[in-house]
Amino acid sequence: MKYFLAVCFVFISSCNSQLIDAVIIGSAEAPDPVLERIIELEEKGVISDVIVMESFPVQIRLMATQQIIDELEAMPRVDSPAFR
Repeated sequence: MKYFLAVCFVFISSCNSQLIDAVIIGSAEAPDPVLERIIELEEKGVISDVIVMESFPVQIRLMATQQIIDELEAMPRVDSPAFR
């Protein structure tokens, strides 16, 4: 019975934390705090499939939960005058 409950909990948790493909725009500053946070989350295993595209500001494609994507999008940024 304990095993069954643990499996149900893992299944429900995985359904609630579905990974979404997203592109996050970094900040036009060095070091880029958005990129640093993404690297930190990747090292913790919270996000996956991170692809950093060569651009300014940097564009990062990744897989993460909606909660993590919302956190990254809410981070303050310095806008590049050329990037609009």
